[in-house]
Amino acid sequence: MNQNRFFKIFAFIAFLLLMGISCWATVESLHLLLPRWPIVIFWSAAIIFFVVAAIGTKLIVDSFNQRIRVDNRGWKLIGGIILLLAFWLCFSLPTSTHTFFYRSEITPILIDELERTKGKLELLQNGNKAIEMIKQEEMLFRNKVNNAFTKVQEEVMDKNNIGFGDRAKRALLDLQAILGDGVKFQEPKFVNTEQGRRNCVDNLQNQKDNFLEEKCLVYKERIAAVDKKLKEKNITKNINAIKAIQQYIQEHPNSHKEPTQATVDVLVNSFSIISDLSDYLVDKNDEKGRNQLQTEFKLPKTRRMLSVIDVWKDFLTTNNFDGRGFAFWVMLAALIDIAGFIFFSIAFRKEI
Repeated sequence: MNQNRFFKIFAFIAFLLLMGISCWATVESLHLLLPRWPIVIFWSAAIIFFVVAAIGTKLIVDSFNQRIRVDNRGWKLIGGIILLLAFWLCFSLPTSTHTFFYRSEITPILIDELERTKGKLELLQNGNKAIEMIKQEEMLFRNKVNNAFTKVQEEVMDKNNIGFGDRAKRALLDLQAILGDGVKFQEPKFVNTEQGRRNCVDNLQNQKDNFLEEKCLVYKERIAAVDKKLKEKNITKNINAIKAIQQYIQEHPNSHKEPTQATVDVLVNSFSIISDLSDYLVDKNDEKGRNQLQTEFKLPKTRRMLSVIDVWKDFLTTNNFDGRGFAFWVMLAALIDIAGFIFFSIAFRKEI
């Protein structure tokens, strides 16, 4: 008799300990999801829901126990299953798993996300793709114009042809078309002599240089517009903030302070910048690459890790957590809860 009583006391204490672990994990999960809510609300809900789930388990166990008298076994079995599904499977288990997984994986996920984000921001800050592409377009345009002028020059200087005959005029029209709207060369005169040919080439080259510089102003304006837009985004401020966070993590490897809300805000803002300026990070014709970049930087994984709902949604519908052992934490959370329910059933087991 005393031995049985001692075992029940032990089972009750074990139940309280396991309930404490499970409820702590649930409270942590809910606090991550709703940080502004009073924590006492979470503790109250966690304890009540765990006890109700434990009662549901006891109802199921009692309904199968033929050694004791139980009225309405079928209804108690159904009621126990409903309680277990509603208060454990839909609440305690998901939140406990979330906390265990979050504590285990948030730091490596955060470190990786900070580094990738900083890299993209630095690309935008220094020699970003947009400015590089604009400069490349300008260079190609200049080369095309100069090559077309070389053809004009060759035709004018060819002693086998009239200095400024039909072939030279056609070459000049081609050059004019390349330079675009608003360009009209003044045709030279008296080019039949050697000196006349040289004067003709010099005159056309001066006109070409003036037209070319005027046309290239649009590239300078585009670069200035990109620079202005990048400065408006305050990219440097975000880079410095990320570096400070990285330094703190490096200096405090065992701290659980990060990610703070400020860190999450920096990542969210940085992701918004990268997504908004995706055209400046990939070739303008690379639609697939742009879409992939916008998808990758839609919302920080660090931010999604704060939400038990998002974590489970990602686990069930995506491969975001492949290789991170999420199933292990599900199993551990389930074992803690199930052990607690078993000890509850033992502690309050009917003898007759």
